[in-house]
Amino acid sequence: MAGKLNVYDIGQGGVNSSKSPIHLDTTELTKGQNVVLDTAGAEGGIRKRGGLPKLNGTAMQGKINGAISVPIADESAKTQTLYAALEVSSGSNTWRTSTDGTTWAFATAPAKITQHSKLVTGTGFPSTLTVRVASVDGKLYYPSDSYTQFNNANHQRPPLRVYDGTSDEPFGSVPYSPSEGDTTNAYVITDMLAANGKVYFVSADGGASVNDPARVFEGNPATGQITQIGPEIGGGATGYGPAVHLAWYNSRLWIGVGNISGQILSIRPGLDTSWVVEHTVASKYISGLGVFEGLLYAGTGSTASEPTVLVRSSLGVWSNTDTGGPSGADTYITSGFTVYNSELYVVLQWTAGANGSVSIRKFDGSSWTEDEDITSSFPGGGGGILQVPGNMLVFGDNMYLAMQEQGGTGTPSDPNGAILKNASGSWTKVDDLSARGWMGVVTA
Repeated sequence: MAGKLNVYDIGQGGVNSSKSPIHLDTTELTKGQNVVLDTAGAEGGIRKRGGLPKLNGTAMQGKINGAISVPIADESAKTQTLYAALEVSSGSNTWRTSTDGTTWAFATAPAKITQHSKLVTGTGFPSTLTVRVASVDGKLYYPSDSYTQFNNANHQRPPLRVYDGTSDEPFGSVPYSPSEGDTTNAYVITDMLAANGKVYFVSADGGASVNDPARVFEGNPATGQITQIGPEIGGGATGYGPAVHLAWYNSRLWIGVGNISGQILSIRPGLDTSWVVEHTVASKYISGLGVFEGLLYAGTGSTASEPTVLVRSSLGVWSNTDTGGPSGADTYITSGFTVYNSELYVVLQWTAGANGSVSIRKFDGSSWTEDEDITSSFPGGGGGILQVPGNMLVFGDNMYLAMQEQGGTGTPSDPNGAILKNASGSWTKVDDLSARGWMGVVTA
């Protein structure tokens, strides 16, 4: 072809430094640093060697094809700190912190987290609602308490903040609800999740009614942009009210909703425009989601009978995998869904005023067993019992569970609670605190 050379074979003969350039074969080169054969090439047989392909979503499971004099960050100079939020009405202390999980101290930063009173006002939210914070790139993202809640005069949008171990800054706030003409503020943030470098969170809109809708958002730490994912969920007389729990599974965002009855929905953020109803349960609502050995698990809260743990097969079929604990209303498979030492842990709570109980169950892939009777092993120190489980997470080599005492009214008492630690199967109490149960990790 006039004006165009056929260079497809250039470089396929490699580098030949023993010949003069004029005597080289048409496929040979005199120099070829970072040149590799392009087996999928179209008009050329060579390409530049890849330098630093992006690591994938699993820590240190990517690959580096080649590097010369590339500085690598010294992660050994960084420290991981476990933060547990306080349930406080006054004072400057807002969190408890620990770098080893054993010795704890008060901290005045981050700011005060959303308090329990904002979560359970009205009838829409169970007192057992377990809410999580999110840790992305070593930073802690959390819902702040510094706003006036909807249904009050001069109400404001629920804010989120981000803390990096030194600076505590605003990250954004829940946008107005489009279905309400962009004039109605969300009521409260009910859960958060870190996945794929993003922060996902749920807002309950309109108030605390069982039939009020919920919305899900994606926060991008790199840009600060907050985007709604899919349409609002629930609303009207559906019984599928406040969303309770989020999970990431098979490249989809999953959510469990409901108060009278429950549904499990999923969506592909950035691709789908609507939620897919994956499963519906009657007389129970979804109170927890988690992933274990490639399968998705869901816990239920019961309005009529004992709770269950559901599992989704690889074919998308849901079935019961564990049924245990007290029967009757107000029984929940709630916080947990944490993988520790190759086993899945969940928390079973029975709410019955001052006479309820909390136990931990675990699954090794074959069978379920009771791991610990929290109520019997760790009686509360303030006249109540440790009856309100919060976050469960793995920090270092151990697993931690934040607990709060509960009085006869079914709400946490102030200021009594505890942080429990599981070290290779043995549970101990490592701290007493006034906590709702939010915990997260900062690396700095």
